[in-house]
Amino acid sequence: MIGSLFFAAPWVLVALAALPALYWILRVVPPAPKRLQFPALRLLLGLQSKEETSATTPWWLLALRLAIAGAFILALSGPSLNPPPPVPGSGPVVLVVETGWGAAQNWQSIRDRGNAVLDYALREGRPVLLISTTASEADAPDIVAAPDARRRFAALTPKAYEDEPGMVPALVRSAMGDQDGGLVWLSDGMADDERTTALRILREEGGAVLHSPEPGSLPLLLKPAASSPAGISATLMQSTDVARSVSVTARASDGRVLGTADTQFAAGSTTTEALIRLPREVANAVTRLDIVGQQHAAAVALLDDRWQRRAVGLVTGAGYDASQPLLDERHYLTQALLPFADVTTGAMADLFGAALSMVVLPDTGALAPEEQAAAVSFMEEGGILLRFAGPALAADATEAELVPVDLRSGGRLIGGALSWDEPARLAPFPETGPFASLALQGDVTVRRQVLANPSLNLIDQTWAALEDGTPLVTAEKRGEGWLVLVHTTAIPEWTDLPISGLFVEMLSRLVDLGRGVDPVENNAVLPALDLMDGFGQLGAPLGLATALTGGETDPVASAETPPGWYGTQTQRRAINLGSSIDSLPEPMGSVPTGVSKEGYGSQASLEFAGPLLVFALLLLIADMIVSLVLRGLISPSLLTPARSTSTSVAMVGLAAVVLMSKPAQAQDLSDPEAFAFAASETFRLAYIETGDETVDRKTYEGLYGLSRQLSRRTAVEPAPPLSVVPGEDEMAFFPLVYWQITPTLPPLSGQAVVALNRYLTNGGTIVFDTADEAFGGGAARDRLSQIAERIDIPPLEPIGPEHVMTKTFYLTQEFPGRYDGGTVWVERRAGDGDEVSSVIAGSHDWVAAWATDNLGRPLYPIPQGGLRQREWSYRFGVNLVMYALTGNYKADQVHLPAIIERLSQ
Repeated sequence: MIGSLFFAAPWVLVALAALPALYWILRVVPPAPKRLQFPALRLLLGLQSKEETSATTPWWLLALRLAIAGAFILALSGPSLNPPPPVPGSGPVVLVVETGWGAAQNWQSIRDRGNAVLDYALREGRPVLLISTTASEADAPDIVAAPDARRRFAALTPKAYEDEPGMVPALVRSAMGDQDGGLVWLSDGMADDERTTALRILREEGGAVLHSPEPGSLPLLLKPAASSPAGISATLMQSTDVARSVSVTARASDGRVLGTADTQFAAGSTTTEALIRLPREVANAVTRLDIVGQQHAAAVALLDDRWQRRAVGLVTGAGYDASQPLLDERHYLTQALLPFADVTTGAMADLFGAALSMVVLPDTGALAPEEQAAAVSFMEEGGILLRFAGPALAADATEAELVPVDLRSGGRLIGGALSWDEPARLAPFPETGPFASLALQGDVTVRRQVLANPSLNLIDQTWAALEDGTPLVTAEKRGEGWLVLVHTTAIPEWTDLPISGLFVEMLSRLVDLGRGVDPVENNAVLPALDLMDGFGQLGAPLGLATALTGGETDPVASAETPPGWYGTQTQRRAINLGSSIDSLPEPMGSVPTGVSKEGYGSQASLEFAGPLLVFALLLLIADMIVSLVLRGLISPSLLTPARSTSTSVAMVGLAAVVLMSKPAQAQDLSDPEAFAFAASETFRLAYIETGDETVDRKTYEGLYGLSRQLSRRTAVEPAPPLSVVPGEDEMAFFPLVYWQITPTLPPLSGQAVVALNRYLTNGGTIVFDTADEAFGGGAARDRLSQIAERIDIPPLEPIGPEHVMTKTFYLTQEFPGRYDGGTVWVERRAGDGDEVSSVIAGSHDWVAAWATDNLGRPLYPIPQGGLRQREWSYRFGVNLVMYALTGNYKADQVHLPAIIERLSQ
């Protein structure tokens, strides 16, 4: 080590001591003399020599050759900048990787550090014991060579539940036996007793290094949402107590952003509230909340039917005249409740036994004992009983049952013919009640009410009052629910309130107090539908998840029941990781004695061996050319600008031969006519430029490799792919366009949005690929969601087993790329006619699996599936192109041989 400069083979640098000797050898040895044909003697008469051969090597040639030797020596010494710290000990490297939900936020840093540790183990020839903190006890780890450990490490991903670091010491001792090794622990940054105990035990086995992210980059936690009168309220938690600003988004089932709220953690506080203000109709469509910038399962809250639109029961009885609805309370209550609730009408006994959030009881007299018992049980379980006063209740006020306060009999008349008082107006709503912040309407007056007897608790039980202080709405807590009384009628007979907008808002606030209604029966079996990964993204269940039962109201997220959706598309129940975590652990602070704590660092290790070898090779070519010139084998005139054309052509040809292992990049067709000609003269695949040269290069290589496979396997013979810029290049020439989504994708211009929408509308197909594993999480998916807000993307659904794309050329149910396991999405109902899905979306990094050089050699390794997965990736790519070209034609044609054979029998 020299500062941050590291040499993998420092003994090679001893060869630098031979450079002085080489200097003297080169200095005393002159260049080879020119060989000239001796002319006739008469030609030598009067000839004077104009050239002299140096007796020693020129200084500049000497410097060139010393530079070549020095570059080769330095390259062979394996220099690198910012290398990872060495692993302590001399035995196997024990690499512990935390793969719980908390690791997802800093997964890219964990991956980079883990790869650096494995590089060190490979250089030192040390075997590796790789342990994941979410592995089951049945998956006992073993000690393997560093290349095998690298493949296993590439397959690790964060899980959507808590890890178990306490089991690590037992796994290490079981695999290591009596061997001593060095421990490297890649932590998610949060401290708990299990980690501390495990580190204290393992430090005795050898040296230990703990890597932990900075406290400011630790994940946040989103608790399950609560219904708020103004929209959706969410609680956020953090591990630290620093001030920071965060945002929460509300999304519909199709991914559309319905609302956003900004909030801030105060200094010294670990919790904050975010209120997403949405109309009730819009709030009922929300199925998911996300913390912006957080890429893990605890930053997501799924909202099922228990949270959304509430069911309200309206008690009906005899006396309702449908021909005169304006004279009946039930008409006004129904019209006020319908905008935000599902209204069910029926008898009192039936409604109290149904799954409802609130039951509304218009003016009525005495209740039967069985009705009172059913109402009490309904409220104790979280329901709201809302009663309205009127002539019937006023006549029996002192004997009334199920009222929150004591009432006076008869009622109070305000503003009548025999009264000196004017009709009363409403007083401002108390800040502690559910009607706080509602704006009063000046035209609402009350002409008659049922009065409450004064009491010590009357003020606390009053949610709304008149200007003279008399209660208009009173309430009392009953079990988990509420008993609420409006001291006037629900028709405009006693008050103008039922015909005002304020009446609707007040009922909406009361409904929000009620319990959510679960449509799932208690004995229903709810299998896993869509499960969440560690990055907070939903996908098809890949493992064995335990089914839920309808009676489980708040199941805990675990390895057996990961967060996600359970049930069916119509009856779903959500499991959220946030509901299983009471509080976040503190950031990793002090570690046990003998354990070294380090950060992940932001500077990647830079290897210089390759560039130095290339530099030495270029200098060697230059030395060869100079030597040929000095020996007279090449005329110096060939190197003049006038005659350098042929030399340049030869050099370009030589470079092409040297670099032929890589396919040539797409042409630069800036002229619209040239672009149109190149795009239309033959079939080509196309891709949208991202602005990231590395990603665009990979996409070109992938489509180039897929084009080669199409030429080998089908009748389609594509030309090399072209890149397009929406809004600048015409996209109509291409039936299929590939778009690799990156987290840093720049915003779309207005012209680009118009061009993309026109392309999709006119029958084009765009393949969106977020390549989640390549970008270390769901940042690319978030960027795709932002792009989708401006593009007319149709509703999508997972590709089904009978979709045309599964049989256009190959019969396949697998759609892997470089990575596998995600869901492939297609346009809903696409394929019913002859239409092709305008959008195909996935996260498999298909182009990396397709990418080849000019010789057909793969350019990117596949971490898990190997050759088999690459073959299935090619088959999916062939099916994809054939699907875009032929539509649903193949849906029946693929079965014709079998049909004909069966008919012939």
